[in-house]
Amino acid sequence: MKRGVFLFLMVCCIGILGFSITLTILQNGVTLVEEKIALQKGENWIELVTQPEPPMIFTSPHIQAVIKDNRMAMLMTPSATLTRIVYTSRAFDWKMYYMVELTGSLRGSITLYSPLDIEVNVVVGAGEFGSFTGAVRNSGLKYAATEMEMRRVPPVHVETARFYELGRLHLKNGWNTIVLLESEVAWKKKALFAPGGDTKDENLVAVAYCEEAPLDLPGGIAYIFDDGKFAGFTLISNMAKNQKIEIEYGKMYDLIGSRTTVEDRYESKEYRVRTVSIEIRNLSFTPRLVEVLERLPWDWKMVKTEKEYMVVDARTIKYRFEVKGNGEVRFRYTIRYRR
Repeated sequence: MKRGVFLFLMVCCIGILGFSITLTILQNGVTLVEEKIALQKGENWIELVTQPEPPMIFTSPHIQAVIKDNRMAMLMTPSATLTRIVYTSRAFDWKMYYMVELTGSLRGSITLYSPLDIEVNVVVGAGEFGSFTGAVRNSGLKYAATEMEMRRVPPVHVETARFYELGRLHLKNGWNTIVLLESEVAWKKKALFAPGGDTKDENLVAVAYCEEAPLDLPGGIAYIFDDGKFAGFTLISNMAKNQKIEIEYGKMYDLIGSRTTVEDRYESKEYRVRTVSIEIRNLSFTPRLVEVLERLPWDWKMVKTEKEYMVVDARTIKYRFEVKGNGEVRFRYTIRYRR
């Protein structure tokens, strides 16, 4: 019996000291705060970790709760109990940063903002989630601008959220940096030409890619270095383990592409024939791997092509080839499509 009382007191102390606090910090600025607190019979005044926004809390089991003075909550309970409190706050924040060394490494660090010194369990949520209506974005979530729009637009169910458990952390007041990843990665480079229509002397896009992500990682800002020199930065999306990573980080001044529609005519009442010419010029002395993406009309069929291609999806094909240093590649393709 004494041992049971001792264990109960230990649980009460742990709850009061905040050893059962979990922060789930979302990318839209909202944090879910979960506390487990030991309550005594009658009136209990509890100082919350941070100010609830909106000023309301949920308890399990359900207990009448009143919030006063921003962080003080009064809970009435008929008997001693261990209570789970959940509320939302906008006091915490997080960002993700990567440093990509194209010579063979990937480093990732997360920065967490805390308004106070605290030791808590931390989970960060990346991406969109839930069920929202409409297509207007606000703080990373989708919502309907007006009641009329809510009636007009069906709900959009989003299931792209990912949660990353960082474990138990001691957060200091201000920004805290936690290294998530230091890994060797076999980066490869290529140049992308995806014009979307006729264009003349357009610089190709520099792309770094690797075949497999080392682990699940949240999206963030990536700074790219090539042979020790800063090459650019970009935003990258969430990555799943073993997923192929592609990072576009700037224009290539020494690779130029042109696209010209040579012919686009009626073949019959239902079909048209289109011939397109592609030209890629390499102004450097280094051979470059190039990918050309072409968006096609619906119901297309290849009639003739001077280079092999791959089908990416129902309306996209891809050409992949090497351009020699100080050289150029020209080719044409012809498709038939329903008008």
